[in-house]
Amino acid sequence: MMNLTVEKTGRVLVDAQPVSFPELFGLLTNRYSVNTNLPVYITGTRDTTHGAMMYVLDFVRRAGVQRVAIASKHPRTIHKPAMKNFQQNLLIVLALSLCGLCVYQWYDQTVQRNRIERLNEAVYEKTTAIQGYTNSIKTMDTNREDEHGACRQRAAAKTNEQLIGFQRVEINKLQLGTETLTNRISEYKQAVDLLETKLREAYAGIQKQNDALKELAAQRDEFVKKFNDKR
Repeated sequence: MMNLTVEKTGRVLVDAQPVSFPELFGLLTNRYSVNTNLPVYITGTRDTTHGAMMYVLDFVRRAGVQRVAIASKHPRTIHKPAMKNFQQNLLIVLALSLCGLCVYQWYDQTVQRNRIERLNEAVYEKTTAIQGYTNSIKTMDTNREDEHGACRQRAAAKTNEQLIGFQRVEINKLQLGTETLTNRISEYKQAVDLLETKLREAYAGIQKQNDALKELAAQRDEFVKKFNDKR
């Protein structure tokens, strides 16, 4: 048995060793003289043209060998698993990214809730202090025992009211940030769904192309078989 490989340039390899056509002719005739039932298998690389394959087939038969089998490696058949793996990996990456984004949002919202709770507690404490200061001021105004102390407490109450106002503004900003993150998550989910739909459509198109290529390969094999039968 002899294994011939035809490259894109038309060069022929015998058992993975390059040979010229005169050398190939000598090898074929020598082996055929020893074994008239010598089988020869011709294989093309993924870039080998059909014309180059047919030329080598005719060359082998002119050397006297009749038991010849021919096959061609189509370039697209090796891309199907790679494309499928790429789509699966891309979906996995998108899913992991979405999960990571959800975890980040949950963590950020937890931190913001804790800050809001602390601010609410501070507001409650300040409000309680203000109420205490107000009661003290009323008591001091009624008794008129310490006007100077009442002024200090009024100043402290005013400062606490300003601090409460600032803290309420901070709470509103945090709540607005939480709503913005929620809207972004929704947009990301919609983008992922759209991308998954497009990937499924692309995969379906590739499947149709592969089916068409299989049908063409079957027609080619049938033609080669008929051609060999006629020879």
